[in-house]
Amino acid sequence: MNHHDQLEISVEENEIRSWRERCNSRIESLKARDQSSYRTDQDHQRCSVLIFELLQEALHQNGNMDQFIDVLENNISSSPTSSSSSPSSSSPPSSSLGLSEIFEKVSPSGDSLLHDAVFYGREEIAEIISHHFPQLLTKKNVYGNTPLHVASARTNNSSIIMIRVLLSEYGSNNETELTRITNEYGNTALHEAVYGKNLLGADVLFHADKLAAHYLNNSKVSPFYLAVQRSYGELVGRWLEAGVFAENMDLPRSYGISPLHAAISTKNADLLKMMVEKEPHLKLMELRDEHGRTPIHFAAKTGYAAGVRILLEKSPLTAKEFDMKGNLPIHLASKRGHVDVVKEFCERMKMVSLLRGLTIEEGQNILHVAAKHGHEDVVKYVLRNTKLDVNHKDKNGNSPLHFAAQNLHYSTALSLALDKRIDVNAMNNEGFTARDLALLKRDVQSGVRQDITNIVLKFAGGKESGKANKLLKRSGELPTKSQVMKKKMETLMVVAILIVAVTFIAGFTVPGGVYSSQDPNPHNRGTAILAHKPMFKIFALFNMVAMYSSIFGSFFLLWAHIGNLSPSSALSSSLFMVGLALSSMTLSFMAALSLVVSTHVSWISSLTIFIGICSFCAILIWSNASWSIFLSCIVSSCRARYVVAAYSQS
Repeated sequence: MNHHDQLEISVEENEIRSWRERCNSRIESLKARDQSSYRTDQDHQRCSVLIFELLQEALHQNGNMDQFIDVLENNISSSPTSSSSSPSSSSPPSSSLGLSEIFEKVSPSGDSLLHDAVFYGREEIAEIISHHFPQLLTKKNVYGNTPLHVASARTNNSSIIMIRVLLSEYGSNNETELTRITNEYGNTALHEAVYGKNLLGADVLFHADKLAAHYLNNSKVSPFYLAVQRSYGELVGRWLEAGVFAENMDLPRSYGISPLHAAISTKNADLLKMMVEKEPHLKLMELRDEHGRTPIHFAAKTGYAAGVRILLEKSPLTAKEFDMKGNLPIHLASKRGHVDVVKEFCERMKMVSLLRGLTIEEGQNILHVAAKHGHEDVVKYVLRNTKLDVNHKDKNGNSPLHFAAQNLHYSTALSLALDKRIDVNAMNNEGFTARDLALLKRDVQSGVRQDITNIVLKFAGGKESGKANKLLKRSGELPTKSQVMKKKMETLMVVAILIVAVTFIAGFTVPGGVYSSQDPNPHNRGTAILAHKPMFKIFALFNMVAMYSSIFGSFFLLWAHIGNLSPSSALSSSLFMVGLALSSMTLSFMAALSLVVSTHVSWISSLTIFIGICSFCAILIWSNASWSIFLSCIVSSCRARYVVAAYSQS
């Protein structure tokens, strides 16, 4: 720096000093003349409001300090007696207004003149007001914002200067720190700076009060948490280097979730690694959220495998910490099905004690947790890659297979049951096997899943203890044979009637259509156009068979209701007739489709015939078992009638 530059700086400093002394002298002169007491009459109040508005206008227009003081000097009386004098046309009557009374006024939104000076970036006016009226530094508007909140939320060039001015004028000798005053949202000035992206201003506030970086707002987040959540890497780095977590720092009781949670939630590996490396005292690793979960719990729960890896490298012992519900981090990963996170724990920790770790409340290991929630990938990985006791029982005696069966996770149950180490017939403390628990799971939405789970367990050699059926019978949840029979008959009746309706409609909407009533040949009118083709004859024949078979099936069911045919015989006979109707419908549909496509696409016609014949044979074979029952029903019915008739004659 040369002599010329030094001279310019010296001149500038002298000008600032001269300006400050001049303005302070004028304000002190006005304060010395302030002899009035507060009055409440309407004229007096109206006069003070008008002067307040004139000062607001001066702030808004140019922000010149001398003009601002001119407004004060022109509108405040020099003595109490001046209240009786006539007011000038350019200014409101003073009515012996005092300086303090003017500066205590606020706008409808609760903003003081200091709030306005800060908002419009008038550094000189803000400095003079805060110097002479320091009580305005803590004055809040309707949103609970102090002037420091307003300055912190701004991102203009004057915000940094304004923050420094307000902090320097406030000092640190009062009971309440200016930096810790909160607004209606619980935000400190540092919160507002981070929310408003005023990062330089946030830096100034942080160095003024480092502990404020950890204060929680109404949303339970701190400024430091916000900075991490919004990925302000440079700001976070500077705060860490400046000792945001100093070893001897007494954190406030309201301290909440760790900023590591924020880095994990945004999956910002760079920020997470930087915080872990630059924070030497492991305070961040130990901090817990409202559920008692450390950052590694949170990373495991959200499935952030890279985050788990970083945290394990820094402090492996945190993997053995329990949350408030007694869960280890690996339990949370198993519960959510995050197999990559489970792999990280298994591969990096190499601790059998961790894998065998049990939940405090229920005594369950990771295999229990994964099976309970149906996470097949985790179950398969644990079975293949660990030496865990796969038959371990929790406090209620349930093994992992019990949980898979109880919750009807049939794919998970299959993975467990196929493992040779699994005891598929193990009993819990109540004497129930896995199949028993699957049977006991009865609700509206579990029908198919329950059947599949039962089949899987039966295929694997699982057995019922008999207790489940007894329990269901006692509770009335297990239907009787008559109830099951009645339900089957009702279902079969609906199917039979539907077939009757469909085949009846098909008989009058034949493939190819019919000749119109205006056809020249009177013999053709109303007849089928394709009636001469062989496939049409097949269509008509089997459509008729399907219709009459379904009618007979309905008749047998109706006979069981109002006649003397036993329900079992009626069900078997009806099942055969409906099966015959369904098989006939396949041939009827085959013939109809072949008729309409045979001329143009021969291969589709051939494929249709092939599939139709195969379907007919399959259904016929399935229903063939009912032939003997059907015939025996007819014979027994005729024999009964013959015996009754003979008895009547005798």
